[in-house]
Amino acid sequence: LTRVDKSQVPRICLHGTMKEYTDSIFANGLKPGGKRGAAHRAHIHLVEHVARQGETSGVRGGSSAIVKVDMHRLIDDGAEVFRSVNNVYLTPGLWDRRNRNVGVPPTCFDGVVDVYSGLPITPSCWSSG
Repeated sequence: LTRVDKSQVPRICLHGTMKEYTDSIFANGLKPGGKRGAAHRAHIHLVEHVARQGETSGVRGGSSAIVKVDMHRLIDDGAEVFRSVNNVYLTPGLWDRRNRNVGVPPTCFDGVVDVYSGLPITPSCWSSG
């Protein structure tokens, strides 16, 4: 992995996930390892583009939602970002004052979209009110 700075990353990168996790992601952000935790995976994987067909390195196959992350804001907020040899951007995210990993918070999101329709996804709690 090579550490990169703001000038070396696109403004927006993409993280693939499943739609059923989006409410939790809207509430808690993206976490290394997701529900399994940082012991399972140390970094959040992000890419610049997602292939229309086939697999994209860094995006799990079968992803039904894409979280768009403002990488410049994430770096400005203090996150380290690395690039792998296959052009996947990796970050552990941010840390709180107690040195706990808080991942990529929703304040660094630039939207979440449905992979198949391209339409925005909003948290279900927003539409129930």
